[in-house]
Amino acid sequence: MGRLSSLLIGTITGASVAYFLTTEKGKELTGKVKGFVKEYQENPQEVHDSVKQSAMELSKQASDAIQQTKEKVESGEINKDTVIETVKDKTQDVVEFSQDAIQTIKEKIQQKTGNQASPFQPKQEKESEEIVLELEEETALPEVEEEIKRNSCRRRIK
Repeated sequence: MGRLSSLLIGTITGASVAYFLTTEKGKELTGKVKGFVKEYQENPQEVHDSVKQSAMELSKQASDAIQQTKEKVESGEINKDTVIETVKDKTQDVVEFSQDAIQTIKEKIQQKTGNQASPFQPKQEKESEEIVLELEEETALPEVEEEIKRNSCRRRIK
């Protein structure tokens, strides 16, 4: 398998893991890992044997998954375009999730501060006054009039 294929597979895997860890199941998995660490601290030998068995099974599954992916790349089922499209889709999912999370944080801040302005909100600009200058033709300087005539002639010539 070429370097490009390896890079594409690595990119997909990384994006998928990042997306997964932001979901409810990803958060659940993080909680399980914390529980595992606590259990290991209490009974390390039993956990060690269990982990060893699980690692062997996981190694077999990973080997099978890699083989299937290689076959899909070689057959053309997975190519650069499908990988890029998948990465774009997953990235968009992560962006949307992030925007939702930021909105939730903003709402919580507003609730805690009594609906005062959030630090995330841009400061409102003061209204500006419009200044309108009305010039009569007679008040224009002769040099300016001449420049205007030259520019309008150039535009017509072009």
